[in-house]
Amino acid sequence: MESLINQEKIFVLHPKPGNKTFEVTHRQFSGDWVDKTIQYELEVSLLNNVNQNGFVYVIDRKNLLIDGSAPDTVFDQLACDCGNALFPMKFLVNSLGEIEQIFEHQQMVERWEIIKNKLINYYEGDTALDYIKLSDSNIRNTGVLKKMMQNHLFVYFFFKPLYGFYQDNKTVTKWKPAPFMDFSFDIPMKQTLVKRKKENNDTDEISDDVFIEIQSDSDVIAINGVYTFNPKDNSLVSCEGTMLLEGKKEIKLTFMTKQEKLPAIAPEQKVMSIV
Repeated sequence: MESLINQEKIFVLHPKPGNKTFEVTHRQFSGDWVDKTIQYELEVSLLNNVNQNGFVYVIDRKNLLIDGSAPDTVFDQLACDCGNALFPMKFLVNSLGEIEQIFEHQQMVERWEIIKNKLINYYEGDTALDYIKLSDSNIRNTGVLKKMMQNHLFVYFFFKPLYGFYQDNKTVTKWKPAPFMDFSFDIPMKQTLVKRKKENNDTDEISDDVFIEIQSDSDVIAINGVYTFNPKDNSLVSCEGTMLLEGKKEIKLTFMTKQEKLPAIAPEQKVMSIV
């Protein structure tokens, strides 16, 4: 994504071609206890062939760990193997951060066929076979895939809240689709751009630390997030997000930039990439 700050101090977020790898941590809680921790790297690439109706991305998941180690239970191994068929995934995101189209679906299905045949020959029992059948049905249906990815925590926090226009220290409320619900509805999401002065002790220079804070206003699902940016170019550095479903199930997601490959930008353009 790209940010542009104009003379009226409007902070605009929209995509720009580039590539970043994020370290992602997903924690599920039971009360005050961490029930499960999932860690992985996710490479996010915005391609140069930007469609006029949106932006074409490729995401690729790597190095999945569960509770600090490679998946070692039967179910975790099976879920990981089935999930591997989804990546890399190429899709079109519209200006609202919604996935509108999945590309190269046939290649994904062919990749899945190879994985599925190995799984059928390896796993026994009705539970495993039922899970494989469900995965087979989901992967073949692009509509189901789009819904699954909209509920993917990284995809939700990376695309949904960030798109739009911001003014310094002003809060705007936008209606966003709620994730993880059995029925579709929108919730009001408060989004605030915060700037804080920061002094460099080595150079005595003062710069702005830029944050974007989001907060839902709903009794059904509580969503909070804080995004940080590199003060040199306003590129996205990290996010800490939390979801509380119906006041019971808490999920926390953090992601931080590990590596980036971005196009060179001329100084006179005054454009900062935040892919």
